[in-house]
Amino acid sequence: MRCPKCKYEPTMAEQISNKEECPKCGIFYEKYRAQQKENFSVKTQVVADKPSVQTMAGQPVVVVGIQMRFWSMVVFMVKWAFAAIPALIIIGLIVTAITIFSTGFITGFGSSSKVSNFPVSSGSSLESRVEAKEEPIDSPPVRAELISAVLVDKGFYDENYETQNTLKISFENKTGREIRAFEGVVILSDLLGNVIKRVKLSDSAPAWVGDKLLWSGSIRYNQFIQEDQELKDASVDSLKMNFELNKILYKDGELQEF
Repeated sequence: MRCPKCKYEPTMAEQISNKEECPKCGIFYEKYRAQQKENFSVKTQVVADKPSVQTMAGQPVVVVGIQMRFWSMVVFMVKWAFAAIPALIIIGLIVTAITIFSTGFITGFGSSSKVSNFPVSSGSSLESRVEAKEEPIDSPPVRAELISAVLVDKGFYDENYETQNTLKISFENKTGREIRAFEGVVILSDLLGNVIKRVKLSDSAPAWVGDKLLWSGSIRYNQFIQEDQELKDASVDSLKMNFELNKILYKDGELQEF
């Protein structure tokens, strides 16, 4: 039996010699328990009889710590997260409404200012303005109209430890002048327009036959590069080719760049 006051636990011999008295602090167990019960009942009655006191002014409260069980805190945090969802939705709607209103206001203000700065007095003046804007302007030549290119064949060379993707391209001179050299970029893509390979091409001594030129060349192949592997596996029927012309050197010495 442990002493209710000093918490001392007597030995078996001490309990046999005297069961009613604590050998350490000397209290009698039953008397001490009775006195504790009496004191508790008196305190309870005093608290119950004490009138409640209400203060008119609020008192500041400082929270220095919160002690909660782990799972109680988990449940509390889950409830808090669910409660925050409607608040986030409301905030998002408010921000969206403000953004739409501001954008519409700014756009409307800008368009109204443009209209007000363009006075129209009569139909004849408006027609004269439109006719003035439709004056012809000399546009620079389009690159595709000068030299056109068509992919004729695509192959693969693998001999003597050399691996290359080979190309045959037919060029047509549409300038009406003799071309000494030209330079551009060959763009090879699949039928959906996804670019597979971009290759810089230059020919400083093209062997034109009239306005036609059959160009043959190769691209070094690397099996660890995906675009080289895709080009190797593609057939000529599954490829699309565009040629972006960058420079033309005419026989008379004129250099045209784009």
